[in-house]
Amino acid sequence: MTKLQDDSVKRWRELLASERDAAALYSRLAEAETGERQEIFRELATIERGHAAHWESQLREAGAEVPAPGRPGMRTRLLGAAADRLSVGTVLPLIERAERADAGLYDHEPDAAPGMAADERAHARALGHLMDGGKPDPAAQIRRRERWHRGDRSGALAPRSSASATAWCQTPPWSWASPDRGCRAP
Repeated sequence: MTKLQDDSVKRWRELLASERDAAALYSRLAEAETGERQEIFRELATIERGHAAHWESQLREAGAEVPAPGRPGMRTRLLGAAADRLSVGTVLPLIERAERADAGLYDHEPDAAPGMAADERAHARALGHLMDGGKPDPAAQIRRRERWHRGDRSGALAPRSSASATAWCQTPPWSWASPDRGCRAP
């Protein structure tokens, strides 16, 4: 491998580890919650697993070894333990601050999949709404539903890039994701 390929592989492995940690954290938070909040954390975990799958694919395509999933990092374990022991609300400001800091992570990442940058910004917004105890904007929900009725599949309903050509995914009504983010392969 060239120096450039080595640098890319190293960066992809770091991004993979970060996405795996985020998925593990959101899964753990989902276990500690119920109802709509649980569903929101599950959706965030699913999106992060999709991002991790992208970096695994990049590594495979480059002929590099894909590290096996391991134990989450210390920060993730500590936040999960604090959420279990205290409450999700206690750690949510720390997680939201980290998501906000990482919101632009994929803006200039040439190897990021389409929609990854918008996903990261949407995570920060979703966590901010959860911290405020807020619910999704009803007007935004109506706009998403109206796209469905008009047949606009640009964001509310879009084909997955993998799996099957007939598989569709829909932005959940409680999601604060950007309406143009579309769906991603897992």
